[in-house]
Amino acid sequence: MKKVFYFIAIFIMASSLQLPDNEAKLKMINKSKRFLTVKIMKGSERKSELYSEATLSPKSTHIFSFTETGKYYVKSMAVLTPGKGDSNDTIYMMGKPFQVIADPKKGYTQMKMKFTIKESKKPTATGTIPISRSKFLKN
Repeated sequence: MKKVFYFIAIFIMASSLQLPDNEAKLKMINKSKRFLTVKIMKGSERKSELYSEATLSPKSTHIFSFTETGKYYVKSMAVLTPGKGDSNDTIYMMGKPFQVIADPKKGYTQMKMKFTIKESKKPTATGTIPISRSKFLKN
């Protein structure tokens, strides 16, 4: 009787273990004091479509999952926290393209991006290209 109970206990513990899932991921870390709206675009800059979108609070993290292999890039809008400065001080930017692999044979891309801003009279985001509001809004 003890042998049966022991087997059941091991089975319950083994089934509660979290197995790694097979999907490509991008962990976006917002290290700024701004609200960050992130658009993941699939394709090249000239011919792209919106793949995913999320808004991150200041000092927060979000994980984007990818189900398709392809070329992607990020467009972002950073807005100061309400009550913490000039509300018209919005920054629009675009990141460099990156390749994602989401394939059971080739593997799954695991990436991490950190968003930081140097606050000054003319704030700048590190590692990005400034873009216009209309370019950010265009899907």
